[in-house]
Amino acid sequence: MSEKILIADLVAEVAELTSVPKNRCDDYVKAFFETIANALSVDGIVKVKGLGTFKLVSVEERKSVNVQTGAEMIIPAHSKVSFVPD
Repeated sequence: MSEKILIADLVAEVAELTSVPKNRCDDYVKAFFETIANALSVDGIVKVKGLGTFKLVSVEERKSVNVQTGAEMIIPAHSKVSFVPD
């Protein structure tokens, strides 16, 4: 599956599968990802049994080009979240 799934799509799917109102599912899905984000900021890795592993990966500084102007720019070093499914 290469298509992107929005949070709203996840909420709708959970609501349909569980017969729980969408507003409650929205709270749950947002709390789930907020919990993962908080744990990543503390430990840098979160393993969810049966789902997969989220971890922070360091990305080095690099050069890039602004496609609209053609100007070179530097993208600073940063961390990104990586996910490996179980």
